[in-house]
Amino acid sequence: MDTFVEQIIRVKRTGKDYLALAAIWLVALGLIAVLWLILGLSAGMLSVPAVVGMAFVIWGGVKLTSLTYIEYEYIFTNRDFDIDKIVGKSTRKRVLSFKVPSVQKYGEYTPEVAARSTTQKVYHFCDKDAADAMYIVVTVQGEGTVMIVFQPNERLKKALEENIPRIAF
Repeated sequence: MDTFVEQIIRVKRTGKDYLALAAIWLVALGLIAVLWLILGLSAGMLSVPAVVGMAFVIWGGVKLTSLTYIEYEYIFTNRDFDIDKIVGKSTRKRVLSFKVPSVQKYGEYTPEVAARSTTQKVYHFCDKDAADAMYIVVTVQGEGTVMIVFQPNERLKKALEENIPRIAF
């Protein structure tokens, strides 16, 4: 029987993200003011190039703002586990993929687990302070041994636990 489970997790914006948003919109407002002063006042009224320039600045601000909207999609299909990163609800990229039976460790994620980790890399595919986060240690081709921190729902946990080798618990 085929098993397919997917889940999307939205990552909450951090203080850095809000600071970047403020900087983006302050720069956009500054560019609009410059366009209005240079192109608008020199023509005696608001000219077409000034309006087009302002529209492009606003469009650019909206596009840059959407880059701070990040989601991760966990996809479990017949013992394969894939993680995709979705930026701005429009761009999807496969970040990581591995076979679930190759998992070496699996459990609840705590700061102590991270401190004891001997893996080469730690990937957070959820909020850094998620209370119900889980971790997987697995060897990924091209990456080496990595720790994956993620936030599965009950359905995904059940599918994973049925396929992860018992020695990983």
